[in-house]
Amino acid sequence: MSAISALSRYRKESARYLLQLCRFKKTLNCEEWSESVRRMEGGGRYRLSFAPYQREMMRTPFDPNVQMTVFMMPSRSGKTEVIMNIIGHAIDEVKRKILVTYPTIGAAEKWSKETFMTGLIRCTESLDRVLGDGEGRRKSSNTILHKMFPGGLLNVFGANVPTEMRRAKGNLLIADEVDAFKNTDEGDPLKILWVRGTEYPDTVKIAASYPSLKGSSRIEDMMLQSDYRVMKYPCPHCGEWFVMHRNQIRYNRQAPEDAFMECPSNGCKITDAERRNLVLSHDKWTPTRPFTGIAGFHASGMTSPHPVQKGFKSHLHYVAQLEIDAEMAENREMAIQVLVNTFDAETYQPPEEEKPSPDGIAMEAYDFLSRAHDGASLVPDGCLMVTFGADVQGDRVELEFVGHGIDNQTFGLGYHVLAGKPTENAVWNAVDKLVESSVFRHPSGKDLKAVRGFIDSKYKTDFVRAFTRARKARGIFAIYGSTVLSKPIVSAAKKMAGVTVYEIGTHEAKSLIYQNANLRWDKKGDAPPGYPHYPFGFGYTPEYFKMLLCEDVEMKKGQDGNFYQFFSNPNRLRNEPLDVRGYAMAAARSLNPNYAKIAQNLAGNTPEKAVKDYQLDKTPRNFVTDA
Repeated sequence: MSAISALSRYRKESARYLLQLCRFKKTLNCEEWSESVRRMEGGGRYRLSFAPYQREMMRTPFDPNVQMTVFMMPSRSGKTEVIMNIIGHAIDEVKRKILVTYPTIGAAEKWSKETFMTGLIRCTESLDRVLGDGEGRRKSSNTILHKMFPGGLLNVFGANVPTEMRRAKGNLLIADEVDAFKNTDEGDPLKILWVRGTEYPDTVKIAASYPSLKGSSRIEDMMLQSDYRVMKYPCPHCGEWFVMHRNQIRYNRQAPEDAFMECPSNGCKITDAERRNLVLSHDKWTPTRPFTGIAGFHASGMTSPHPVQKGFKSHLHYVAQLEIDAEMAENREMAIQVLVNTFDAETYQPPEEEKPSPDGIAMEAYDFLSRAHDGASLVPDGCLMVTFGADVQGDRVELEFVGHGIDNQTFGLGYHVLAGKPTENAVWNAVDKLVESSVFRHPSGKDLKAVRGFIDSKYKTDFVRAFTRARKARGIFAIYGSTVLSKPIVSAAKKMAGVTVYEIGTHEAKSLIYQNANLRWDKKGDAPPGYPHYPFGFGYTPEYFKMLLCEDVEMKKGQDGNFYQFFSNPNRLRNEPLDVRGYAMAAARSLNPNYAKIAQNLAGNTPEKAVKDYQLDKTPRNFVTDA
């Protein structure tokens, strides 16, 4: 190639590159950027055709007439993707100073690492060039919570440490999971965040969350100040417009896979395929309140565009099973609250139930427990496994054997009060002898013994741990109670000073006991799930039931932002039966038993011996007196 031709080619290529460099580049709006630039995990494009209702959610925050945008949405509704698109657009197209706030520093770090960097930056090439190294890693000059990019920045905060916000300024302010925000010594962290944008004329403010308890929900308060937009759809049969809600689902509890929706206007039967087609073909939100500067968006999980979950015939089948599972859950009230909050995206109103009555539950006692001549306790066929709980006091140990069965029904099998100081061997010898000698005979003829026992180690910890250390092989363990509201009834075992110890969620345990105390037999004569069966006598006196239900209960917000039943004993009444029953229930949960399989195994035993035993001695005896 001659020097002249090479020079000519160089000039032509240079002119082309200069033309491209100087060419006007159209600024994309958020929706355009999301569909043309954004990439999802796995490399797929973001498509509004999958969830068209998200279009208005992305457009509205930038409306000059909108002071704030509120999303009161359920889990897995695409709210997070909308926020990711808004942030990505602000980094790539219209440079902004972005402030994002989560309830805690831990939640903020988790969002930054798992959602922001993994689900947005690393997937989208143009963003990875700006905030990453082009190979999916963040630039070393940035941190998890503080990131700089040309023309802007992103700071992530925990609402529990509002001091970090003091010097921050931004014109894109996002508060997520706001119903889990708690006021601090410096005031309301949400108000502190909003103040950070007062210096800019174009500040965009977004608050998002699913709601919590009625009367205590931040996101609902903001929604009620907004124009409260909802999605309406036309019935595919009669054409009447309606808002989708879970209460429109119809199904047979024995065949939830056949669930369908019922048109609220004319009762038309709407299939799940028709429901999803409506979701994919409509994107217009309808305001239900006057607009005063705040735009609000509310939808339920019924508007989900996601494909059918594995193991279900349809989304309606999945929702029907959610309802059935919530109604059958051990902690029914909490399960229903979670469903209402996270699926319906509505606040939960706790039932206006009175505190359980000791007289009411005592009246439920009936004659199901008796003694054979050989000393074995004869238990009903629903009693499939036995545990015990024990509480240590200054002059005694109180212990209860509890039977457990299908649907978490429980059976009181004897309440014992063993006198003696826990610093002396005599009372521990008595406990050991009682546990070892107590036999519970199932109608199948199988003899049951306590397979696990939990003893509270709050008092005289060293003596309790010494006792349980030597009896670990027999399933006897020390426990300690946690007052954290969100703690489950039992957590995984831990080693403490060489001893295996379990942590008990005391509020959760008491919540189950109180809920179950209100249960009654149904009209068919069947006991409902969770029903507590109590016998006549055997230590279950009127005083026992008073102590079982002596504590006061109210709803309080836990560390995770959800509301739980909180128990207190302001009058310092004796409450050992409440604690002990909770320990025995926790002992059963720690084993995660398969009651159906246990029942099947017991059914294989020959029943003749059991029939003979039940004909021997049906006179109830008081275990407290007999022990």
